[in-house]
Amino acid sequence: MSVAIEGLGQLVERDGMLLSEPVRVDALGRAVRFEIELQKSDVPEALVRCIKAFLGLTPAVLDDASEPVFAY
Repeated sequence: MSVAIEGLGQLVERDGMLLSEPVRVDALGRAVRFEIELQKSDVPEALVRCIKAFLGLTPAVLDDASEPVFAY
């Protein structure tokens, strides 16, 4: 099975997971491979929105969150 997800491109199924090619994530400063576990072939719209929001993050977001996260 192969599924296209906006922002990630074409994902292929392997061992029950959908795997992307490495995708640049600016907030992390590098490319990462996404692994998504789905129970069915339909990709929920909420997941697509979440992925798009995550891909839109900048390093500044992590910098701003680091102090409260470590304080917690």
